[in-house]
Amino acid sequence: MVHAGIVWVREVTALQGAIRVKSELRERLFARLLQLGPAYSRGERTGELVATLSEGIERLDAYVSRYVPQMALSVLVPLLIAGYILPLDWTSAVLLLVTGPVIPLLMILVGSYAEEQIQRQWIALSRMSAHFLDIVQGLPTLKLFGRSEAQSARIAQVSDTFRERTLKVLRIAFLSGAVLEFMTAIAIGLIAVTLGVRLLNGSISFEQAFLVLLLAPEFYRPLRELGVQRHAGMEGKAAAKRIVEILETPVPLQTNQEAVSLVDIPGGLTIAFTDVTYSHPGSDRPALKGVNLTLPARTCTALVGRSGAGKGTLVNLLLRFLDVQGGGITANGIPLTDLPAEAWRAFVALVPQRPYLFSGSVRANIRLARPGASDDEVARVAELAGAAAFISQLPQGYETEIGERVLA
Repeated sequence: MVHAGIVWVREVTALQGAIRVKSELRERLFARLLQLGPAYSRGERTGELVATLSEGIERLDAYVSRYVPQMALSVLVPLLIAGYILPLDWTSAVLLLVTGPVIPLLMILVGSYAEEQIQRQWIALSRMSAHFLDIVQGLPTLKLFGRSEAQSARIAQVSDTFRERTLKVLRIAFLSGAVLEFMTAIAIGLIAVTLGVRLLNGSISFEQAFLVLLLAPEFYRPLRELGVQRHAGMEGKAAAKRIVEILETPVPLQTNQEAVSLVDIPGGLTIAFTDVTYSHPGSDRPALKGVNLTLPARTCTALVGRSGAGKGTLVNLLLRFLDVQGGGITANGIPLTDLPAEAWRAFVALVPQRPYLFSGSVRANIRLARPGASDDEVARVAELAGAAAFISQLPQGYETEIGERVLA
């Protein structure tokens, strides 16, 4: 009963701890992606990021709830048992302490190769998730150009790659488990044979030999369980590498400590680009170089140019999704880096080429920038945007549930 109670407490405590860790990590990871902004996510595959946020964090469950606690038990329990046996029979205690480290050493030797294969498996899973999302989002284009069959073959290839990686990892896990069981059986057999010989020689009493023989399997049990949990632990570690990589990505925006307010500045804003230069990471050619541009207050300026000329980069710099690498941008003479990014964006409205609709009502989507806006203000904004007539024709008007490519 006591043993069962201890196991129950251990399991419940470990699972609760894992749930808290996953919840906090998911919040931190999402917050970091928000801080990095669209400039970062544009350079990543959406499917891979989704896999990291969902499957990657879930894989940490076994690592946190099983592998990490088992590592502590694998050190504590054998030492306690050896410490208990030492005053009774120092020979058996020394033999246990000598044979015990063989199992962790074997796990390390096998684990170095297994960890590499598990890392490849995680990369294959991330690529498969990203490819599946690309296919789903690009279905109209694939059907238009008659490339559906070709992509089906591509999906089969990606799936087979992941299947092969997974089977290889499982083979390694089964083989390492069998070897660990064999080594544990040999160690226990060695202890039993030694005790039998000493018992025949009369150098140890039957009671002491029987007690040591009972405790020997318990000495190796935590080490065996560590070998069993190591596979799941390495899967969590492989996912954790990508999670840590995102969390440690530096936020590109820089803001001076003494923030300046634009609230009290009358007459509108005049924005000036002075010798602005920016190069995207990994690119040898700057997207913008020595750009000088003035946007006078209460005027309309059209920015035109061929694809790749730097129009999007200039807008991202203006919205502070990116920060300039050379030169500067000012609003009424105040450098944008002296303004908190969120405070500056309150003065900027963006109408993207492909607007995104979030899951919720029409009213909730209009209120995205100002959650406290009244119904009258929402209606007025819809009229100014020319959307009021369209919204009035929806099944539930402003309460119609919408989403990305969804109208319910």
